[in-house]
Amino acid sequence: MNNSDYKKNFVIASIIFLIFLVLSIIAFIILRHDDTNARYRDRCEDFDQGWTLVTPKGEEDPLLPVKVTTRQNETVTLKKTLPDSIPENYAIMTRNYHQIFEARIDGDLVFSFPNIGWNRTGNIISDEWLLIDLIPEYAGKEIEFSFTNSSMFNFTGYIGAFHYGDNNSVMQHIRSEAVLPFGMGVNMGIIGVLLIIISIIYRKHTNQAPNTAMGAALFFFGMWLTNRAKLPLFSTESNAVYLTSVMGLLMVSPCLFIYAYYRNEEYRKISLRGAQLCFAADVFIVASCFFIPYNIEVLAMACYFMACTALVWNGYLLYSGAYGKSSRNHSSIEILLDKTEFFSNMLFPVASILEVLLYHNMLWTEASLPFRIGALLYSWIYMVFVLWRTFLVVKDRSLVTQRLQESQLELMMGQIQPHFIFNTLSSIRTLIMVDPQIAYNMVYDFSNYLRANVDNVTNLDGIEFASEVSHIKSYVNIEKVRFGDRLDMEYDIQVDNFKVPPLSIQPLVENAIKHGIFQKPSGGTVWLRSYEEEDFNVIEVEDNGVGFNADNASRIFANTDTQGPAMESVKVLASAMDDVMKNLTLLDKDGNPIVLSEPSEKVVNLSGNGSEKHKSTGMLNIFLRLREIGHAQIEIYSKEGEGTKMRVLFPKENTIN
Repeated sequence: MNNSDYKKNFVIASIIFLIFLVLSIIAFIILRHDDTNARYRDRCEDFDQGWTLVTPKGEEDPLLPVKVTTRQNETVTLKKTLPDSIPENYAIMTRNYHQIFEARIDGDLVFSFPNIGWNRTGNIISDEWLLIDLIPEYAGKEIEFSFTNSSMFNFTGYIGAFHYGDNNSVMQHIRSEAVLPFGMGVNMGIIGVLLIIISIIYRKHTNQAPNTAMGAALFFFGMWLTNRAKLPLFSTESNAVYLTSVMGLLMVSPCLFIYAYYRNEEYRKISLRGAQLCFAADVFIVASCFFIPYNIEVLAMACYFMACTALVWNGYLLYSGAYGKSSRNHSSIEILLDKTEFFSNMLFPVASILEVLLYHNMLWTEASLPFRIGALLYSWIYMVFVLWRTFLVVKDRSLVTQRLQESQLELMMGQIQPHFIFNTLSSIRTLIMVDPQIAYNMVYDFSNYLRANVDNVTNLDGIEFASEVSHIKSYVNIEKVRFGDRLDMEYDIQVDNFKVPPLSIQPLVENAIKHGIFQKPSGGTVWLRSYEEEDFNVIEVEDNGVGFNADNASRIFANTDTQGPAMESVKVLASAMDDVMKNLTLLDKDGNPIVLSEPSEKVVNLSGNGSEKHKSTGMLNIFLRLREIGHAQIEIYSKEGEGTKMRVLFPKENTIN
């Protein structure tokens, strides 16, 4: 993905989010001033007066809604005499809160929930809106609702409000009250999806794993909040939708710990353990639902506790990143983002505390409007910051592209140093008198060599490896004429129809010749091989020269100073060097590992200038370009006094454009 693609995708993502945000605000304004309740109020009324509640402790006249404590398999009933006149198509609607529900008219069963076979989805009973149809013949008769606690715990038995009126009016009234919290849940879920899409678009060049994890967490939590709104879009007589939302709620805490795992490298082990523990608890809860009579209060309480624990942990990590010692290694913009994200992250725990204090009667069964606002506000803030960070990455990627182009130019200039040109021309001048045919061939190779360098100065799109091999042969032919029998070159090219970054493999061959073979008085051999593996096209450059000793290895491979107020452009180099160091094997002449020390002069620039520094900075250039342009893995094996082998693995599925 080039820089223009980054800018294009960023603009598209920003426009989509802004449109989504504007539409959400407009929808909330419309819903806030919606007069649906008023329009249907004349055909729908509350039905909460005149009930008699019968419990094992006796009878009372409750004020609905009410929470009644019951034991497992204990039943409470509500009784009331229906109006003397019931029009056609009238009904009573109520929300069942996870109890076994039955409705009787003068002792005859007319409605039950759940239906037969509900336990096929486990012991958890959903909480659905129940519509009990009435007929004129029921007028003046006694209606009785029974609620049976199927849970093994005592803190259940919430009985909600009742609504009475014609079917359509009652349904529209409930929908008008539920549409706002429903829309907030959908809004949060869509933001989660957008985060996942953005993380997929930018995953190749930036660390998008935290955004993927947070996107999944927001999606799952939005799915739960959407279900909690209980918007009666259609009648549901099974637990499928409800149980799906429960599974989503269970996944929130593991996703949050995974977010922490990728967000902060210093505490990765703790974050990973947290994710593993939460996931293990989720598996236990899901498995036990099939033989333990849980209810939603238990599940929601456990899920909320795990999610809040993960959020507090994330808050601590964000605080340490914004105010702790590690903040000294961050740029001012990164610190600002971390600080703001820390405060927005703490909206969740604060909203949870308010939920407990203000809505304890509905705790674990509902999500209040303030809690939804806090959750949605956090998701919006996080989305804005993701776009902000993406903008910074897109902006800084242009610096990376510029740096790659500059390094390619400097690499070319380092290859065609004045003394190389003078020596080659001097050799040609001598050969014209001694062997004109060899001089003719050398002029041809030299012109091809120069043309390849000049043509590829600004080429970041890659060239066929066959072209790179041709360039290598031109260079090697020149060196063989100059140095004769001290240099032997062997080729084993089994595959050459894949792309590589220009001026990337030839410098490896040049390095093997100059710093491997020519440092050895007797000379030696360089092997260039290419072959296929299952997932990679592999190029090997091997020599039997002097290998790396401790000094030149430290100068080239010791970690460069990549800390400080820098972002993507410097981190790209650090990441490239990390990849190399993971696959680096250096041995001394006795076969013992070489311990790298800090070089006397730390290399922080990326461009070689033909001086002695070119040995180290030139190699960094190559590693950077192989990884950044070619997405390649680099493996290096060297033993002092015996030679060096470099393997470059180009993924087949991640080819250069």
